[in-house]
Amino acid sequence: MTLDIPNSEIIVVDASSRDGTAEFLSGIKEIRFHPMLHKNTWAFNNELGIRLARGDWICIMNPDLYFDANFNHLLAFLDSLHHSPYPMVAPQLIYPPGRKNREQWPIRNGLNLNGIFFTFISTGHILDKKIARGYFARIRDPQRTYENMNGHEVWRVEHPIGSMFVVHRTTIEKLGGRLWQRGFTFAAADSDMFRMARKKGIDIFVVPKAQVVHEAGHSAKSTPKPEMEYEFAYGLTLFTRYWSEHPRLLSILYLLDAVFSPISAVIGSRMRMTVEEFAGHIMNASSRLLGMIRAWKVRIDD
Repeated sequence: MTLDIPNSEIIVVDASSRDGTAEFLSGIKEIRFHPMLHKNTWAFNNELGIRLARGDWICIMNPDLYFDANFNHLLAFLDSLHHSPYPMVAPQLIYPPGRKNREQWPIRNGLNLNGIFFTFISTGHILDKKIARGYFARIRDPQRTYENMNGHEVWRVEHPIGSMFVVHRTTIEKLGGRLWQRGFTFAAADSDMFRMARKKGIDIFVVPKAQVVHEAGHSAKSTPKPEMEYEFAYGLTLFTRYWSEHPRLLSILYLLDAVFSPISAVIGSRMRMTVEEFAGHIMNASSRLLGMIRAWKVRIDD
């Protein structure tokens, strides 16, 4: 609102929150506030916001972002685009002040089995951190190559952070009229969308000068750990099935993880873990296993 962007509107889809959001925002006339009676998925709420929007350019953003006049660099780049197919454009997300490395870099090579195992599966994460000393995390760092397009410095990427991006309505139509349409809740939904966009020949750019502060981890802090583990396992397994990224191998890794991750957690604690903490690790591993099993129940059409 403080940027005073001409011919713009602000739409907030409230996912049945109970923290006073509805009471606070419903009285602000500049905001089109749309409350939901029931809690829906991240993908559903975003699609609803897109249907409510009246403009050509639509900015999708999570509630844990705040930005200033730097965002005008992204708007200037959009103004330089004059014909379709319009690209998808994202800002450079950064962590709040106080962290040594503030940049949140896009993901190189998108999402694949290697990244899923060493990032999202507990056993793989421990192996990378304790034995490989972060090697597999480092090889996923992107190549920071810039190019000049229409006089603007941009970075052509495969997978920006999906917490905030801008897309043109004609691009959404090229993607079938919806950005999320294959059963995803939130985990891997953006990965599926960006890969589909690349498959359709749509460019994806990051504007590095348009820095936006992202309070990463907002959803994780407000969602019970077992629920998060379940949703990530479901979404990641579904993603590998759609894109033939070795889904059976991933499922085997989830099975092994359900056995070994609680044991490795005990060893990592030097046998100083309480019964309640061990039960928590069992619950998390079981949730990942159940999420994986649920993803195999989704019908995948050839």
